[in-house]
Amino acid sequence: MGLEWDHRNVHFDLVSSLISTGALAAMMGIWMLLASRVRDEPNAPELRIWGFSCLLFGVAYVLFSARGSIDLVLSMVLGNVLFAVAYCGFGWAIARLFRRPYPFAVVGISVTAASLALYVTEIVIATTQWRTLVLVVITIVPWIVSYLQCSRHWRAQRLPSVMAMRIFFAAVILVSVTRTAASVISGSFGYEGLPTGPGFLLGTFILLISPILLTVGFFVLCAEQAQEVIRQMANTDALTGILNRRSVLAEAERRLATARRHGRELACVIFDLDRFKTVNDR
Repeated sequence: MGLEWDHRNVHFDLVSSLISTGALAAMMGIWMLLASRVRDEPNAPELRIWGFSCLLFGVAYVLFSARGSIDLVLSMVLGNVLFAVAYCGFGWAIARLFRRPYPFAVVGISVTAASLALYVTEIVIATTQWRTLVLVVITIVPWIVSYLQCSRHWRAQRLPSVMAMRIFFAAVILVSVTRTAASVISGSFGYEGLPTGPGFLLGTFILLISPILLTVGFFVLCAEQAQEVIRQMANTDALTGILNRRSVLAEAERRLATARRHGRELACVIFDLDRFKTVNDR
C-alpha cells in the first residue's frame, strides 16, 4: 500500500504563520531580556543582544505579514533589513559567548550592499525579477559567519548545543542555496522561478521558525556554558588555576582504577615547596 502526497490539497497560511511566529519571537526576546537581568548572570550582555534581536524578528514578521496593506518600502525593504540585522545580532551574541571577534566590516558591507540592491530593484526599478537572489544575499553572509563560529567552537568544546546550532544554521544556508539553484535552473530570480510542492513548503517553514529554534539552542548553550564555569570553579583553585584537593583525589582514583584494569604501574610525585606563602602573597 503506497502513500501519496498531493501538495494541491495542502494549504499554508503564510500571513497567520508570520504573525504567530513574530509574536512568539517577540515573547522569547522579552524572556531573554528578563533572563539577562538575573543577578550574577555571567552571559547577561549576550542574552540582551539576543533578546533585542528577537524583538527585531517580531517587527520584521509583522511587516512581512502586512505586505499589500502598507507601503512596499516598509513591508519588503525595511522588513528584510530588520530580518538581516537581527541575524547579525545573533552572530554577534554567539561571537561574544565564544570569546571570538565578530567581523562587523564584512557582515556590515554585505548587508548594506544587499539592502541597497533590494531598494533599487523593488522600489526604484520596480521589478521582482531579482527578488530571490537579493534576499539570499542579504542574509547568507551573517548565516555563514555564525555557522563558521559554531564549527570552530565545536572543535574546541564538543557541547550538544553547539552541534544543534551548527545544524540550524546549516539548514537555513542549505535552503537559501537550494532556492538560488532552483532560480538559476528556471532562468528567473523572481518568486515565479521557485518550485512548488512539499519541498518548497518545507524550506519556507525552516526559514520561518529558524529564529525560534536558534533562540532555544542559544539559551541551552548559555546554560551549558554557565555549568562549565561553575564546574571549573568547583574543581580548580581560584588563585593558581590548578586542580583543588577534591579534584586531585577524584582524578587519582580514576587513574588508579585505569592502571588496575589494564595491569599498568602508576607513580605519584609530591612536591613540598617551602615558603610558598610568600609567592601567594605577591
